[in-house]
Amino acid sequence: MDINGQWIYSFFDANLIHPVIDGMSPFYNIRFPFFSIFTVKFTVITVCLNASDTIERTIRSIVCQTYKDFEFIIVDGGSTDGTSAIINRYAQYVSRFICEPDHGIYDAMNKGIRSSHGDYLCFMNAGDTLFSPNTLEKVAANINGEDIICGISHLAHHKYWIPVRPAAPSIRIAYGHNVNHQATFIRRELLKEGYDTRYAIIADDLFFVNQLLFCKATYKRLWQVVCNYDINGISSHPEYLAQIRTERKTFLLEHLQQLPDFSAFSFRLSLLFEKIVHRLLAPYIRFCIEKQS
Repeated sequence: MDINGQWIYSFFDANLIHPVIDGMSPFYNIRFPFFSIFTVKFTVITVCLNASDTIERTIRSIVCQTYKDFEFIIVDGGSTDGTSAIINRYAQYVSRFICEPDHGIYDAMNKGIRSSHGDYLCFMNAGDTLFSPNTLEKVAANINGEDIICGISHLAHHKYWIPVRPAAPSIRIAYGHNVNHQATFIRRELLKEGYDTRYAIIADDLFFVNQLLFCKATYKRLWQVVCNYDINGISSHPEYLAQIRTERKTFLLEHLQQLPDFSAFSFRLSLLFEKIVHRLLAPYIRFCIEKQS
């Protein structure tokens, strides 16, 4: 969307491949060796509220991981539908369980952040699942000290959300939708202040914009499906679209003028080009992703 809150195009496109792929190209059969010079401890944080229908599949996808050097934190906003009873069945796998009222999803995430001790944090909320039992193992093997590492997110019906290319123009990064939160691993030090709770719906998206553009965080894109993303989350609901537009507009008006290449026209042009490329290459890219997975 532009700074007036108008959608340029939705990332829930018919041929969802977002954004343009370079570097780790689908035209190469890339395989990741299980080797890393770093020993990595993950923190997986799950926030939930009245999620009895979805929380168990999230938990099961986490506790079955072949990579064992991680802690698992669950933050429940005070569920009344039996969610806590389900969580308690997996108590032996849960490092910390916080159950108390909160002031929104990012306040809940911040509670998890303050309780975390891992090197990298991953947020897998109720309804989302890690893609396979060896997901953390594969990610750990490809971390070499970057601040942010992001893989591919599977949405539904063979659609995928591919993270932004590291060399994307700053104006492209500024408009968000760069990475999928659940497919991203963030160095804990970057989140020492937590998410900005002034933004109730897209604080995570704006966090990534701020880190990649203004804090110059190091960033690595993985050609690997990391998670199954639940598209029924709050930021996907049409009734919140106006609030999302307001939050993004507020952030952009505050920050965009700092960018030397700011131009609404160039941004629209780059999105149009990406959309054309996506539609042409989508079937082949989808085939490559599924072959790798």
